[in-house]
Amino acid sequence: MELNKKRNRTRFKMKMVSKLPRVSIDKSNRYFFAQLVDAHNDGKVITAIHEKSFVKTSKLEKEKPMARLEKMGEAFGKMIKDAGVTAVTYDRSGYIYHGKVKSFAEGMRKSGLTL
Repeated sequence: MELNKKRNRTRFKMKMVSKLPRVSIDKSNRYFFAQLVDAHNDGKVITAIHEKSFVKTSKLEKEKPMARLEKMGEAFGKMIKDAGVTAVTYDRSGYIYHGKVKSFAEGMRKSGLTL
């Protein structure tokens, strides 16, 4: 319940302040998922990435989770730039900016995306 309150609060603030599309993340104990949402166009998803499919296609099963997510962030940043977006807001969905969440964001910054 508390996580949902945090998510709603951060999304409301982003909606009021930012005109940029947002990168929304979700994670479980096993997988990490991110999507680029255009909030001003009825919440249309522009592009998305899932850790399970990314690891299989890029053959990163042996990598450590932090390094894997950083590479996944770089790939997702390239996908976003190919969609014609150069700056986004980063919606952590109530998760603390630490560990996997931080590693993914740093990977997106390495690809040249402005968060």
